[in-house]
Amino acid sequence: MTTKKGEFHIVFNWIYILIAGGMILLFFVGIAIKQKAVSEENLQTEIVQLFDSLFTSAGVSEKTKNFIDVSALRDYVFRFECEKGIDYFGIKGNAFQQEEDVVPLFSPEEIQTTQFITWSVPFSKPFKAADLLLVTSNDVRYVFVGDDILTQQALELTTGLTVDSVVDLASLTAEKYSHTRIVDFGGLLVRNGVEVPSSFRTIDEGAISAVTVSLDGRVFYFFNKNDVWKQHSASPLLISSLGEDFPSELLAAFIVQDESRYACSMTKAYKRLKLVTTLYKAKVEDVVNYYTGRPEPTFQTECLGKLTTYAPNIRELLNSLDRAIGSCMDDSTRCGLVSDAAQKLDQHYRDYKEEGCISLY
Repeated sequence: MTTKKGEFHIVFNWIYILIAGGMILLFFVGIAIKQKAVSEENLQTEIVQLFDSLFTSAGVSEKTKNFIDVSALRDYVFRFECEKGIDYFGIKGNAFQQEEDVVPLFSPEEIQTTQFITWSVPFSKPFKAADLLLVTSNDVRYVFVGDDILTQQALELTTGLTVDSVVDLASLTAEKYSHTRIVDFGGLLVRNGVEVPSSFRTIDEGAISAVTVSLDGRVFYFFNKNDVWKQHSASPLLISSLGEDFPSELLAAFIVQDESRYACSMTKAYKRLKLVTTLYKAKVEDVVNYYTGRPEPTFQTECLGKLTTYAPNIRELLNSLDRAIGSCMDDSTRCGLVSDAAQKLDQHYRDYKEEGCISLY
C-alpha cells in the first residue's frame, strides 16, 4: 500500500514538473517571440527613417532619377498617405509613419518591390517654387496611349521607368508587374463603363488603373470595378493647357494614386509658390524705386512702364497670380487659374527682358 502511494507521489511530482517546466518554457518562448516582434518593429522603423533620408536627398536633386536597390526588403509593403497637406510613409502593419511636411511627394498608395525609383522635377509657375518628388518602382508599368507630341514627350521624360507605348488597348497584356497604370492622352479609349482590357479581367482588380488627359489640362482617374472602368471622381484635376512644355505636375499626376492624393501633396507646392510670389512682388517694388530715380527716358517709358503703368504690367500680373494661388489653396478645382495667370506673367516678363530691363527672376 505504501509502495503504491509512493509511486503515486512520484508520478504526481513528475506531472507537476512537466507542467511547471512547460509553463516556464512557454514563458521564455513568449519573451523570445515578443522580443523578436519588438526587434522586427524597431528594424522597420529604422528602415523607414533611412528612406526618409533617401527621399530628402532625392528631393533636392533636380531633374534626377535615382534607382535604389531594395531586394532585401522585397517582403515589405511600403504605404504612402497624405492628410491636411502633409505626406506620410511607412511599412504596412507597422504603426510608425514618417512625416514629410516640406517636399511634395507623389506615389502609388502601396509599393512592394526590389527597386525604388525616385525622381525630382521642378515646379515653376512661372518661376521655380519647389521640387516635386515622384516615387515609384520598377514593378509599376506605365502605358502611354496615343501617337501625338504629348505621348512622345512623355516617353522621352520617363526614360528609366517601366514604360510601354500603344495606339490601342486591344493588344495590352497583363504581364508580371504589380500594377499597370494606363495614361490615355485624349481620353478616347478609357471611359466610364467601358470594359478594361481582356487580359486584366481574370486577375486582381487592383492590378490596373488609368489616367486620362485632355488638351485643356483636365485629368481623370479610373479604376477597375467588375472588369469595367469606374471613374474615381466627377471633378477632374485641372492642371494647365498643354502647350509646348510638358508640365511637371502632369508627371506627378501619372505617378500619384488619385486626385485626392495629388491635391493633398500639391498643397505644399502652392504654399511655397505663394511665398515666392510675395518675395517677387517686393522685388518689383525695389526695382520700381530704382527706375523712378533714373533720368534716362528709355528706362522711364519702357522698363518702368512694363512694370507698373502699361496694361497689363508685371505688378498687376503678379497680383493676379497671387490671387489665383489663394483661390487654388481654398479650392483645388480652381488650380487651373494658377497656370493661366503664370503663362500671362511669363509672356509679359519675356517682353520686359527684351528691353534689357533688370532681371526679376
